[in-house]
Amino acid sequence: MLREYLAETGSFLWPVGDPSNLFFSHWNNEVEGFYMQVDRVDDIDRIIEGNLARFNDSNERACLDLMLYNQLSRQMLRMLRVLSAPNGHLVNIAMKGFGMNSVVKLVAFSAGHALREVEMHEQFTDDEWKSELR
Repeated sequence: MLREYLAETGSFLWPVGDPSNLFFSHWNNEVEGFYMQVDRVDDIDRIIEGNLARFNDSNERACLDLMLYNQLSRQMLRMLRVLSAPNGHLVNIAMKGFGMNSVVKLVAFSAGHALREVEMHEQFTDDEWKSELR
């Protein structure tokens, strides 16, 4: 229905010029710590790049090389929001080869959390899964 409306009118009724650049984050220059709309996306990209550089400097074993783009930045901000919540936790299930493992490592590092990875195999049972989650 929304797509049909947009196809007919060609515009949004929101006070947002470009919805693809609509970001929300805890990383705000004016009022850090509050989750609110980000006015300048370039600031978020600089903060993410700074966290990536800090991660690469602090970790000799794994050096991440990420190319940032809007969807990846937006996904990282969502993950950071979840991990920053009290008792926040994240279960990321993704196919190998899409770079989500690297993104999760960077987000966990940025939030100041330790990352725990579970390797799945064909004979993985429900009891093993419950044991891993404890």
